[in-house]
Amino acid sequence: MKVLRMLRNERWTPATRYFVVGLILVFIVFVGWQIREIFAPLITAGLIAYIFYPFVEIFRRRFHLRQGVAAAHRLFFAGLADAHAGARPGCGGERSFKNR
Repeated sequence: MKVLRMLRNERWTPATRYFVVGLILVFIVFVGWQIREIFAPLITAGLIAYIFYPFVEIFRRRFHLRQGVAAAHRLFFAGLADAHAGARPGCGGERSFKNR
């Protein structure tokens, strides 16, 4: 109860503020370290989305499609292009949880 009262009414001392800020920074670094393997795929996905956005807009405007439908068409055609080039999903080479 005293903690709730302190959070609402009283001002924190500088030592308490530094301690709380330090704990928050340690927590952020810890979580970032634990999920560090996710950053590369997220950055790659963002770059791919940034690159494909003009093509989705062309599909959307030319064929009068909604955004989601145009994006689905673009992904479908990208998948066809990958399949034609010989890149088949699930044929090995990619990391999986079984290989760890």
